[in-house]
Amino acid sequence: MRIIEYDPDSVPEESRMRLNDDLERARETAMRILASAGRSKKDLQARLESKGHSAEICEELVDRLEDVGLINEHETACMIARTRFSERGRSRRAIAEELQRKGFEQDAISLALEQIEPEDEREAVIMLARKRLAKDARADTPTRIRRALGHLTRKGYSPGISMACIREVLANEPEI
Repeated sequence: MRIIEYDPDSVPEESRMRLNDDLERARETAMRILASAGRSKKDLQARLESKGHSAEICEELVDRLEDVGLINEHETACMIARTRFSERGRSRRAIAEELQRKGFEQDAISLALEQIEPEDEREAVIMLARKRLAKDARADTPTRIRRALGHLTRKGYSPGISMACIREVLANEPEI
């Protein structure tokens, strides 16, 4: 077998990753992490560092993955916001807190929250209040209100909006 000598400076940037064993191991770890869910740059870097990869390697790798489009904070933040709102009924405030906790940049968070209209959020509160009040239909009214208010507050909605929507749903309920 013939060994080919090469000049490291002549290797293209794209191929250089394969020449550095540490960078290649970090890349493989990053691919496994990204296969499960989209991540922010900060989150991915922290996860890679927690797996024992050096900060310099992680930073270089994360920048490279962003350059080639494997990390897109804006798209990922928008996707998270859509699913948390539509599937879990979370408020804009709760979604913003979650995105901040996950390490997304403020411009990505703002862009993600722009897709949720205040009217849509109010409709979601009314729907959630209706479901919760129906679940407790046998309880007395103050108990139903307390439980519905707690439910909506845990979803991240303010008590003022929650109470207004609960009152609206109760006012439209048929008398038994």
